[in-house]
Amino acid sequence: MKVDALNKKHAKYLNRYIKCVQGIMYSSTEGVAEGKFNEINDLLTNVVRFANKFKENAINKEELSEWCYMIPNLMLYSSVGFLIGIKTKENKEDINNSIEELFDKTLSMTSKTSEILDTMKTLGELDEILDKYIEDANN
Repeated sequence: MKVDALNKKHAKYLNRYIKCVQGIMYSSTEGVAEGKFNEINDLLTNVVRFANKFKENAINKEELSEWCYMIPNLMLYSSVGFLIGIKTKENKEDINNSIEELFDKTLSMTSKTSEILDTMKTLGELDEILDKYIEDANN
């Protein structure tokens, strides 16, 4: 799946994060009803599609700043909701551990995104990139 990103570093972090979430979800859906991993994986793919579409239609810098955090935030909410839906007495501990792992990975990803944005602001690159995205969206 194609993931839109601020730069190569952001793309690398996002792709790693997505693979990590997929791995957590794969492990969490083992032993649950057949096809559950495919269901959550479709949902995660739609999160990326939505984020990419959101960026295409962003009309100002505030919306683009929101977009930078969209994939990790929406993947966290979607995954936690999905996990709660498949939680049983038998897998409760494993599911709770998976949710904690998702929290940790998402906090790390949002922290890395903030660092990238801060660096880009310091270097004067952020406004240039955001202006380009907005211009492309308006054409």
